[in-house]
Amino acid sequence: LVLEKLFQGELDLAPKVVGSDEEAISLVRSARGIIALVEGGSPGISKSRALRISGKRPGDSGYPLQD
Repeated sequence: LVLEKLFQGELDLAPKVVGSDEEAISLVRSARGIIALVEGGSPGISKSRALRISGKRPGDSGYPLQD
C-alpha cells in the first residue's frame, strides 16, 4: 500500500525506521509534514511541538499516548 501510494505520487516519503530518538528528531526537522514518536524527555525535544490529541497535550490527564 505504501509503495503503491509512493509510486502514484500520493506520498512524498515512505515511512522510515531510525535507530534513536535523536535521529527521529533530526529527521522531523529536515522536511515538512513529517511526524515521529519519541520519548518526552529525549534530548532536543524542547525545540519540537507535541501532538495534541482531543485537545490534550502530553502530561495532561487522559492523554492517550502515555505509559
